[in-house]
Amino acid sequence: MRGRRGITPVVAVILLLLMTIAAAGAAYLWVTKLQQLITERATSQWLDVGKKTQTKFGIDSAWRKNTTLCFTVVNQGAYSISDKDFNKTYIYLNDVPRAWIDASTQAGRSFAASETRVLCVCNDTDVGNLGCAATLTGDSGPWHGIPESEYVYQLDANGLWPLVTIKVTPAAGQGESYTYQESD
Repeated sequence: MRGRRGITPVVAVILLLLMTIAAAGAAYLWVTKLQQLITERATSQWLDVGKKTQTKFGIDSAWRKNTTLCFTVVNQGAYSISDKDFNKTYIYLNDVPRAWIDASTQAGRSFAASETRVLCVCNDTDVGNLGCAATLTGDSGPWHGIPESEYVYQLDANGLWPLVTIKVTPAAGQGESYTYQESD
């Protein structure tokens, strides 16, 4: 055993320093890559939230179809919104949320900026005309909004058509009010 020699202390220290530097470099690269990934995801989510909050709906016109109120909604925002987010839209008649159906040919796809859609408020009288569920309960059927909140537009006790304020509000963003009254 006399002929065997180990590494000198100087070489041992140099090897330990090289292993420490390599481990620190690998940790630095891992942390940098992780930070970049987190930043990219946060930025993407922030931009998505920003687009949603800039959503703005306007109402161009309204009309009566038998006892159902229908109206044209315009996406006045700068971005398209997904069909999933569009289906979270609330419609208020005289400040009461109502169930609604997308009666336009664009139903089932994203709602582009400047695009228009025809929406109708569900009611139990004109169910067959629009495809609203006969009983507006649960999540079955093509209608959206509040269950059991149908609205029948009909003459009041004095034989006059009521004045209705319609407001369409996206899940995030702004909605605009529109006043409608049938004129004979």
